[in-house]
Amino acid sequence: MDSSRDKEVEEGEESRSPFGGRTLLPVPQFSRADFSVWTLLKQFIGKDLTKMTVPVMFSEPLSFIQRLCEYMEYSYLLDQAALCDDEMERMLLVAAFVVSATASHVDRSGKPFNPLLGETFEFSQPQLNYRMVCEQVSHHPPISAYDAASDLWHFYGSMRPKIKCWGNSLEVVPHATATLQLKPFEETYTWTTLNAHINNILIGKMWIEQYGTVVITNRSNGLSVTLNYLQSNRTNKELHKVNGFLLDPNGKKVKALLGKWTESLWCCHIPTYQRLLKDSSICPHSLSQCQLLWQHNPRPPYASQYFGFTLLAMAMNELNEDLHKNLPPTDSRFRPDIRALENGNLEKAALQKDRLEDKQREMMKRLSRSKSDGAWEALWFKLDKDEMTGTEEWLFTEDYWKGDWSACPNIY
Repeated sequence: MDSSRDKEVEEGEESRSPFGGRTLLPVPQFSRADFSVWTLLKQFIGKDLTKMTVPVMFSEPLSFIQRLCEYMEYSYLLDQAALCDDEMERMLLVAAFVVSATASHVDRSGKPFNPLLGETFEFSQPQLNYRMVCEQVSHHPPISAYDAASDLWHFYGSMRPKIKCWGNSLEVVPHATATLQLKPFEETYTWTTLNAHINNILIGKMWIEQYGTVVITNRSNGLSVTLNYLQSNRTNKELHKVNGFLLDPNGKKVKALLGKWTESLWCCHIPTYQRLLKDSSICPHSLSQCQLLWQHNPRPPYASQYFGFTLLAMAMNELNEDLHKNLPPTDSRFRPDIRALENGNLEKAALQKDRLEDKQREMMKRLSRSKSDGAWEALWFKLDKDEMTGTEEWLFTEDYWKGDWSACPNIY
């Protein structure tokens, strides 16, 4: 280990993570320099990678359902919204939360592990005012359900991702819905998430973009926010940019939003926004006319040596004695393949990953033989009509918090 990294690691150990736990992984990530990415990916072109076996050297030591919890890095925005008396300010804060949710995706080159059917992940730290549970509720199609709640708000939804390879790029199609309830005001917000494109996975510097439109609707008062994620051009001038408008129930533009989903989000009055559009390079001085809604947390200086992880991601897979005693046996932190990769043992990680996938296939065969419809019954979520939205959703039953793990399957 060179002296510069020594210094960076020491600084990381001295810092305190706002999410609890460690600020480093056990060992730095391995080098992929000796692996031929093209030899692997050419067989996946046009196919859904969530249904393919991807070698462990192209993975990061987190499960996909753990990655879902990274959406909560800026949960303080929900706290602020739930304590805000102005309905339009609440709407803007919810929009900032939506934009912030994927900021952690930037500079992450590893693919998360596909969750096993029945796999769960609990995220609850003493210093955080919420707790979250995720469960892999379906295998084909793969569906991950999540539920996060505090005294002030309730955030839940599901995701049915597809990942397609197009040679030098990957397309991630989340097929995701999200619902947020602000308890003090009895308000319900809904939105769907965007597709993402990961470019230059073979040649050049890898970069990620999201583009398209997200509409956030307050179902209680008719306010909405339309967010436009801009597609990059040849000069990458529009890369990561997002803009949009807060609309009243009649569709009239009330305020404008602008920024980058990787960095920050600002809002301003419509005339100010129109003037900013004429400014070819928006600078800090021009943004002084705007209100800052959200700004990203800087990553630790050594992040590039640890899969590009944020401080939240660094803490995600830690398993201390207290957690070991209280978590269900299906929790992602007990997965031996992820644990082996985190410890830098690629050979063991690959063997364990193959074993777990074979075990899951055998379990599905037994299930199909024992039940006429071959259906899997999730333990902690139930597919039912959501009274808030009127649509069919995977809803958390709250039984998880009883702490009875006797019905948990042996998936590891």
